[in-house]
Amino acid sequence: MACNTPENDVPSPQEETNMNETMTTDQDSITREEAMALARQWASQVYHDLTPYEIETTLKDGNWHVDYELKDPGMVGGGPHFVISASTGELISSRFEQ
Repeated sequence: MACNTPENDVPSPQEETNMNETMTTDQDSITREEAMALARQWASQVYHDLTPYEIETTLKDGNWHVDYELKDPGMVGGGPHFVISASTGELISSRFEQ
């Protein structure tokens, strides 16, 4: 049985490689630094002064988890916590401790 698809509709090996590179890049389009910048922007709207906090950023299950923890263990309270989509930069969840 002959295939009705013209040969020029089949991607060349180079085109397939380029498509795969694009797909890989799109999966993690938000870098760690970008996630931290987004979190800093959101956190500063509520906390204003972020100097008492250490920032811990981890990539887990396709999302950036950005957590602000108090540097001084003797201080009472806590900081903001964000989950940000690594593919879109969308805020998935936030939690504010005070």
